[in-house]
Amino acid sequence: MYPPKGLYMPVFYRLCRHIHRRCLVTTKESLEIAKIPSEIKNGAPPETAGETLRVTGGKLSLFTPKVDELPSDMEPLASRDVPVIDKSSFKNYLIVPQLGIKSLFSSQEVKLCENSPIPYKEYVPGTVHAHHYPLFLLPTEYSARISSDIYAASYTEDSRNYKFEGDRRLPLSIGNCAIPHPPQPLLYAILGRPTLLLLFSGNPPNSDATTALLWKNRLEHDINTVAVLNSPSGKLLSFAHKRYLNTLASTIVDKCLFMSIVKSLSVQSTVNMHQYRKELPSLLLIDKSGYIRWHAIGKPTRESSFILNESIKQVLKE
Repeated sequence: MYPPKGLYMPVFYRLCRHIHRRCLVTTKESLEIAKIPSEIKNGAPPETAGETLRVTGGKLSLFTPKVDELPSDMEPLASRDVPVIDKSSFKNYLIVPQLGIKSLFSSQEVKLCENSPIPYKEYVPGTVHAHHYPLFLLPTEYSARISSDIYAASYTEDSRNYKFEGDRRLPLSIGNCAIPHPPQPLLYAILGRPTLLLLFSGNPPNSDATTALLWKNRLEHDINTVAVLNSPSGKLLSFAHKRYLNTLASTIVDKCLFMSIVKSLSVQSTVNMHQYRKELPSLLLIDKSGYIRWHAIGKPTRESSFILNESIKQVLKE
């Protein structure tokens, strides 16, 4: 290696010697890190389940932390399952948008159910998180019943798309296959057992099936769950709407029963099903007699999920 022209000779040699010394130090540290303890080399498990590997001064060693040295965020999850209920955010009224013809001329929201004995989660303008849900399970006298004039077509899994090998169910195709069934009153389809309805209208960006099914992932109890689409179509677009329903049903039927409302709802039924905000998914907890005992709008939160599971537990005991 020759020094470049114009560079002072002693400076060049000192620079080369410095680089050489740095390479030797790096090689030495690499060799020390490679010296793994013999119990790890031989594949023997650590004597204590809490032992971990730690690199100190370029050496690899076993380290057993003490319990009182663990950070606070490593506490058992069971001690943090119960969220803090912010009761100050529950009000004895509801803030809802204008309905009917008034909504065309005014965007001002109105206050309903003033001085209600039931506290409801306050709505924060612009939020998509769960709101309008009661603090506890609604008594029957304060609950609305699902109307018997709501007709919905149901979709179930096609058993011919699977084969059984012992206890295993193997799909015969990549996608699921859904079988449509004739429309029937939604009330008659759910009578006799507690049911959780996950309603969505298909309106972007929040009232879709994916957002509605987020509630199902928060359930802690086994309850009949039905995803319901409220987006009826006219005869002009019936073919395209049918294709859309078949595609949507094939993505849902392996998770829960899927139903689609076939005709437009009355104003009162729309309020009962969507809780005043059709642009967001809604959840309805129905008892075995068809009464809405708990409801919520929007995406689930820790607080709303906890109150929902407590309400489901009570309904299942009735």
